[in-house]
Amino acid sequence: SGFLVPSIGNSSRSGFKVVTPYYFNIAPNMDATLTPTFMSRRGLLLGGEFRYLSPRHTLDVYAEGISNDREYEESGVRGALRLLHQGNYGAGWSSSIRFQDVSDKQYLEDFGNRLELTSLRNIERRGDLNYRGQGWRARLTLQDFQNVDISIPPENYPYSRLPQLELDLNPWRSGAGLELGLRTQYNYFDHDRKVHGGRASIQPQVSWPIRRTYGHLIPRLNFWGAAYDLQNTQADNPSDPAYAIPSFNLD
Repeated sequence: SGFLVPSIGNSSRSGFKVVTPYYFNIAPNMDATLTPTFMSRRGLLLGGEFRYLSPRHTLDVYAEGISNDREYEESGVRGALRLLHQGNYGAGWSSSIRFQDVSDKQYLEDFGNRLELTSLRNIERRGDLNYRGQGWRARLTLQDFQNVDISIPPENYPYSRLPQLELDLNPWRSGAGLELGLRTQYNYFDHDRKVHGGRASIQPQVSWPIRRTYGHLIPRLNFWGAAYDLQNTQADNPSDPAYAIPSFNLD
């Protein structure tokens, strides 16, 4: 534990800046960093990061905040939060979480110091739960976005997936060489201002690959099917469109 190398800078928006990080060596698989940042024009920004590592989990949490920013027109606390998690539970189960949040749309422009942060328009929040079995896999996904661009109107915000469910079967092979595969998916696309709703899709396929040292011949039959259940549609547009399209290809 101890102080890390400090940094000093200056900008027209924040004034003279001093960053003095302090590192805490908590355990071999656990540490933390406290990062006070003094800005002459804004005040004191206090940040902290906690990291944890185990054979089945990784966790990284970072939070920062400033009380009564003198260069911001509104009073109160401004801050940001980031949480990253990866989990592997054995028996085919795994998960991942990426959650980020800022207090206001101006925050990244005022405090972000990297181009990929200051140029962001939408901050992603996403969680995945996965299962991989013998010959198949399943996934549950929740995805949402926080808009941080004041020039984008609410009707142009991206859709959220709340939730998305996927079930895929690996190709099953018969003794005669026939291969059967299946992909299915359900999405609920959420939006406050636009047409939104659910979509269920299915894609089975059948192929009979013939492979030799001198070449291969693979005929494949596919079926593409989907059905929608939509809300907030116009009067002349259906709320439950669907399609069913067979296709054949030869490689």
